[in-house]
Amino acid sequence: STSPSFPLDYADDFQSTPESQNARWFADQIGAFEIHPSSDGKKSLKQMVAALPIGWSDQGTRGPMTLIGMREWQDIEVKVDFKLPAAPAGSLVSISCPSDAFPVDLTDKQCNGLTKSDAPSPTACREACCPLTDFCNVWQWDESSQSCWLGYARDPSMCKVAKGFQSQFRHLERSHAACVAVRVDQMWENGVVLCVYADGYWRLSNSGPALPGSPGIPKPPVAEGHLAAAL
Repeated sequence: STSPSFPLDYADDFQSTPESQNARWFADQIGAFEIHPSSDGKKSLKQMVAALPIGWSDQGTRGPMTLIGMREWQDIEVKVDFKLPAAPAGSLVSISCPSDAFPVDLTDKQCNGLTKSDAPSPTACREACCPLTDFCNVWQWDESSQSCWLGYARDPSMCKVAKGFQSQFRHLERSHAACVAVRVDQMWENGVVLCVYADGYWRLSNSGPALPGSPGIPKPPVAEGHLAAAL
């Protein structure tokens, strides 16, 4: 019998790959990646579709990603050079929580598909959602159970009328970020994931980044911080 193998050491700068082609050995998941020149003229593997795709059980929200290698790998070192595209003016979401952070009032309306939080009050519930700028655009306080619920709602008009709920909604802009991960499955539910955002925020976690539309809140980061300067 034979065992699966992959040629190590492996490196590729993509300069010899024809434009508009897939990268050798990479398998795209949920999104699409092709070789194209970057702003410095050098070829790179570029994410081609920025819009949230239509998915199946996970609604296509944990991606896009492109995979390489084998889960059997252990004790390996990964190095990646990346470049984030220039973010449109005003597209970076502030991590502060001003009074107008949630402009749409959803009082006495209930949004389904949210995740329960341990925030002890409506104010704490709002504050818990506010910094989750990639995947929380609605907070909801259930008066009857004195419980907080956080998550993402595509359309606030889909939230049903229900007495006894305090809730607010905001529109989210997807943050510009680059992530590299090892030993992950295609659903980003396990593994070691490092993401660096355009505003300089970085996050090390044991699961992939939940994008707008995700049915739940991801695991808390193992470590996080800010670079000395934004990218």
